[in-house]
Amino acid sequence: MSENAVHQNNPLLNLGFNVPFEALSPSHVEPAALALLELSRRNIEAIESEPSPPTYDNTLGRLDTATERLEVMMTVVGHLETVMTSPELRDAYNRVRPEVSAFYASIPLRPLLWQRLKAFAATAEAAALTGARARFLAKTLEQFRREGAELNPADKARLEAISRELAEVTSRYGQNVVAATAAFELLVEDEA
Repeated sequence: MSENAVHQNNPLLNLGFNVPFEALSPSHVEPAALALLELSRRNIEAIESEPSPPTYDNTLGRLDTATERLEVMMTVVGHLETVMTSPELRDAYNRVRPEVSAFYASIPLRPLLWQRLKAFAATAEAAALTGARARFLAKTLEQFRREGAELNPADKARLEAISRELAEVTSRYGQNVVAATAAFELLVEDEA
């Protein structure tokens, strides 16, 4: 089967409001994650390389949707891994989660993206934003700063390594909770 055919038959690549849980398989997880990681990377790179001056639509608006499909897919898989896990699903989830987490942690550390966001924030359009859009800009800039956008390259590399390790131990902890819950057994021998 060709790679294109695999992608067409992968329900995790075409999630909508109604999630086809009955059609999902652990074998779908890794190909979907890799494909959506690549799409998300291209979306971020497109923002960074946009030749037009920064505007809300071509910068902040695009950033808001750049990773949306990956987020939805990982949320669905993470939910399944928590409530209806299997060794195969757990393995698939564990294989992709560190790379996905590292990707998300790397977004605020991208110098070109940070420069573009700051350039947009300095525009008259940004100064005129009100309501939710003004709040979104302020929160995004704050989040980028808090997550290391202004760190030097060595500290950014260290932060990425810490983020990857944190994702791995958080996942392992959650899986240990699920396993412990599943292993619990209470035998009641006296009905009274």
